[in-house]
Amino acid sequence: MKRHLALLAACLPLLCACSQASVPEQLTLYTDSVLVECGGFTVPGSIACFQTYRLPENTPYHRFFRNEIQGFTFEAGSEYTLLVSVKRIENPPADGSSLEYTLIGVLDQRRP
Repeated sequence: MKRHLALLAACLPLLCACSQASVPEQLTLYTDSVLVECGGFTVPGSIACFQTYRLPENTPYHRFFRNEIQGFTFEAGSEYTLLVSVKRIENPPADGSSLEYTLIGVLDQRRP
């Protein structure tokens, strides 16, 4: 019985870490009204990227946000405040992101 308790106590931190890793984080992002050109990693030339800022700090989230936000359709000329969930991908592709972004809601959309 003591061996089983010792084994359970040793594995408990691992079990807790696994359950927390799969819980998506929520993030509020502001996007600028235009996409900017940024270099592709595997594709020659450039691709269009968001300029994003983390709110409420209003600090740059990524200089060039290359990821797709699932469920979000960008309309040029509009600035957005978005609530997104961020989930860590356990085994991302070699040329892909380790984070998956999903739109929870558009908090604000305005034309500057």
